[in-house]
Amino acid sequence: MSTQSKRNKRIRITAVIILLVVAAFGIYFFVNNQQVKFEKNDNKTPLSTSDETTKVVGCTRTTRLENKPVYDRALSLINEKYTTWEQGGKSNFGTWYFFPSQLVNCIKVVDGNVRNTTEAEGYFVFNDTAIKDNYFPITVDKDYSEADDIINALLLVHEMTHVRQYLDSLNNEDQLSCIDKEVEAFDAAYNFYRWQFGETEKTLNLRMQYDEDLHPQLQTLKSIIEGFPRIITPLTELCKGESAGDTCSDRITANRRQKIKDVISQDEFYIEQCKL
Repeated sequence: MSTQSKRNKRIRITAVIILLVVAAFGIYFFVNNQQVKFEKNDNKTPLSTSDETTKVVGCTRTTRLENKPVYDRALSLINEKYTTWEQGGKSNFGTWYFFPSQLVNCIKVVDGNVRNTTEAEGYFVFNDTAIKDNYFPITVDKDYSEADDIINALLLVHEMTHVRQYLDSLNNEDQLSCIDKEVEAFDAAYNFYRWQFGETEKTLNLRMQYDEDLHPQLQTLKSIIEGFPRIITPLTELCKGESAGDTCSDRITANRRQKIKDVISQDEFYIEQCKL
């Protein structure tokens, strides 16, 4: 083979190698670019429980959604109490506060003809198609637009506890039965009531004692209070043998919720709703 032929052969081999290297780099950059695009798109895609339902992971708003003044004032009352109770630490959860105070910023209150259609005072629908990031609609009966702030706050605390339960279910933290979800929500409203002081406390108690046309929200609260046994188990007995995983506070909460459960388990609405 001549020197020229050898040189041409080497040139052809070199060219083929260069083409293979370029192709290899081209494939690498194409695949890598597609992976980057996929990761970027994946980060922008909301987590979902199904193809149709957006998975909402919490509330990140720092200001409240626009609501009617009557409902915004009630949310302000809740925020005031819950912000203070949160400062007491996680040990206050479930006895004083039942959801992050920041959740008030993501609540949209919608009023409608609730009593005549559902026999309820208000409701929050799990997996409602109207739910969006930082937006949780609670529907209340239209008469609440004329109720006072503390009455609306009691109802909204109940329903916002359901919102938190919904978020728990999305994050695989849901361990409560239907009736226990209601017990916790009633417990939240009851605790919001029992930690009121001064004129607000006096007003609520006097209304439950003397008002012949008692508001339905207070009727429910009064039934729970009257359902508690007159004989209270002494703390020395209730908290005997407590431990780090079974504290006196835990036992008090469990004891109180069992009493609430005994009351609402007799209510036909919740018997039907939870198929007790």
